[in-house]
Amino acid sequence: MTARARRSLASIATALVTGLLVQLAASCDESSLRADIHDSDLEKRPPICGVAPDEVVLMDACGLGGPCPVAHFYGRQNACGGPLEGDAAEYDAAEYCVLEHLASGAPGRLALRWECEGHAEDAAIYVLGPGDAMLVTRVTTPCEGSCVCDEEHRYRALERCALREPEYFAACLEASASGERVECMELENWFTGCGADAPTCIP
Repeated sequence: MTARARRSLASIATALVTGLLVQLAASCDESSLRADIHDSDLEKRPPICGVAPDEVVLMDACGLGGPCPVAHFYGRQNACGGPLEGDAAEYDAAEYCVLEHLASGAPGRLALRWECEGHAEDAAIYVLGPGDAMLVTRVTTPCEGSCVCDEEHRYRALERCALREPEYFAACLEASASGERVECMELENWFTGCGADAPTCIP
């Protein structure tokens, strides 16, 4: 085989490999990525004993402040539901504050927490401005077997999310039906889309 023929075959092989890589990248759409982030990928992440990942430290360094008390993280197990899933007829002070802040469109760090029999899940929503937020959630489980700490934390990947319009949250403040109020406090209903992204303080 001549040198010219070898170069020609090498060029064809390179083109085929490049085309295959482009096809593989195109098949990784946002929906499959979010499934990995929120389900199977969580168990693959190494446990942490209290020190947050760098991306969370960087987001906290944005200095957005905490305008509201920690509110209940709805949408988890009903066995340990929040006030609105019990006897509460209205939003509690933390829930009202969170919705009021989201309706304002102002920057701020909002916190949600769910606890149940030693297990917990926390969400930090870094509102960068109207319609724009970063989201990170952390799952805490009690030690079972050989652990390096009493509680193990696993963080899901940091995401950038498109917040619903302020009018949505303003309407939630006026919701009168108990079912509507619960839906208004479910984190998944606050966004129109999310995707993994690097830390940023800029809207």
